[in-house]
Amino acid sequence: MPDRHQGTSALTLTLVCHDPPPAERDGQTMEFGAQDKAGTLHPHGPPAGRFCYLGYRPVGSTAWVRRWKIPLAGITSAQVASAQVPGQTLVAHLSATSGSTVQLLGQGWVVAAGASGDTPA
Repeated sequence: MPDRHQGTSALTLTLVCHDPPPAERDGQTMEFGAQDKAGTLHPHGPPAGRFCYLGYRPVGSTAWVRRWKIPLAGITSAQVASAQVPGQTLVAHLSATSGSTVQLLGQGWVVAAGASGDTPA
């Protein structure tokens, strides 16, 4: 069986949340982060409509209290190539107080050194 990762390279995406939801809600400890940690590829539709999710739920629960849809459509092929250089990452800033589909802050997706990137404009 062929290696499904053959001919691919890693790309790091960094999401900086300026207004994350509270760590405790209604007396429960909550968790907030990327929804899928399994490394499974989920195409999520056509290139112009692809996204990833951030989720918020009580620790140990499978029921999401809230999810934020982060658009990936603004990422260009030039940004992907630049972000694949060691030490570079694609960064987007957001606020978790916005609606279900997040409007990225500042310039949207940008290539930056390190993990946090530039602050939004």
